[in-house]
Amino acid sequence: MISIGAYPHNIDVFKGKAWSLADQLASFAAPFTPSLASTASLIEPHIVPLVYTQTTLKPGHILEGQDLTASLLNESLEYFQKALYNFNSQYLLAQNGYQTWAEVTNYYSSYFSIFALLALQGRIISRVSLDGVNKIPCLLHPIDIRNHQYVLTTKESTDSTHRLPWNKYYEIYDHYVCLKPEFDVVQLKGFVTEPKDESEFRNRVNYKIYEGFQEAINITHLTSFKQQYLNALITPVLGDTVQNYLTALHALATDPDLKYFARSALRLLLIRTLFEEIGNVNANFKTEFLSRIPSWQATMFDNYTPKRNYYEDFVTIFLV
Repeated sequence: MISIGAYPHNIDVFKGKAWSLADQLASFAAPFTPSLASTASLIEPHIVPLVYTQTTLKPGHILEGQDLTASLLNESLEYFQKALYNFNSQYLLAQNGYQTWAEVTNYYSSYFSIFALLALQGRIISRVSLDGVNKIPCLLHPIDIRNHQYVLTTKESTDSTHRLPWNKYYEIYDHYVCLKPEFDVVQLKGFVTEPKDESEFRNRVNYKIYEGFQEAINITHLTSFKQQYLNALITPVLGDTVQNYLTALHALATDPDLKYFARSALRLLLIRTLFEEIGNVNANFKTEFLSRIPSWQATMFDNYTPKRNYYEDFVTIFLV
């Protein structure tokens, strides 16, 4: 990576730009090596000597490099893995009737998914040290994603930890072509009351007094939710087509009681679709992604024997 200098123009034009699939593939075809080093740690050696402050970095500083692009791809894979982990965890809770914590855990599946999807648009929201000591929230935006040019800025960074990523996600993906028709319910603003509706729902059931956790004293409530949740997954039956599963999830994504559970699944499938496209132009990334699938199966989904529904067989149906 190289440091180019202060960005001389207004970055607002790039803040919500949706880069096309062709742009993404041109960018992520760059050399890829698996790494656990964060993008922030890659940036800091270049930005700390410049003595920026939270105020002076607002107009932005240009950074360029294929290694920066590769780091974004690594982070998208890590966030996908975290999302999948939470998706499986919500299922374990929901099948036992623990509705509130299933809803909260499911929220984090979607939350980590949107971070993966933002990274696939060349963006991170992360805490970066500008002085070598203190870390402050920063955003990375691509200004020329094909040529691996990005701008680091503190503009917008004072927004909340949960509100900013949701607003940024919908600002971008509302204008991104749906790779499958079923993804419209997790991309388009028209399907949500506001971009942060899932965050607001999580806050209400988790923090508001007398809202969540009522299943702890109401066995009827617990049993009823458990049955409703599992019944929603009975069809399509195992062995059906992937398209029919997508159709079922799309319908469930507008159900007043279960919509957020279906949306977390659809976001994982949106990421998987993008990963497949990137794997077609980047063999090293494809190898890394496929190498993780047996571990995900063994640590999370082999617990279901025999498998009763398409959530329990999620890896085999959707990821392989």
